[in-house]
Amino acid sequence: MTREITTDQLIAAKMAGIMAYHRGADYLHERVLPDGRTLFLLAMLFGNVRLCVSLEGDRLFFDQTFCYHDHDDALRAVLGWDGTGDPEGWVRHHQTMRRRPDGTPESEYLAP
Repeated sequence: MTREITTDQLIAAKMAGIMAYHRGADYLHERVLPDGRTLFLLAMLFGNVRLCVSLEGDRLFFDQTFCYHDHDDALRAVLGWDGTGDPEGWVRHHQTMRRRPDGTPESEYLAP
């Protein structure tokens, strides 16, 4: 489940992430979930962003990765997702090869 993120929260997170990244941080944003897993936003080529979910207490290996074409959708997910089910707005889930061309569950299909 993903809670609603205000425009002010989104802008503040975007600016903080950009500044941290330009100061040498590995990720645009990171947040620890209550269960100990960490969410990371990783910049990709062509403006895409990847939401990576670490194993509990592990910063090196990711259990799940979700691709986003829209930076704002990815930020909303990393800020508001509680870690259960799937975050909202992703277009590709690497581990299951599921795809959502428009970011909605209704458009989901399994890639060959």
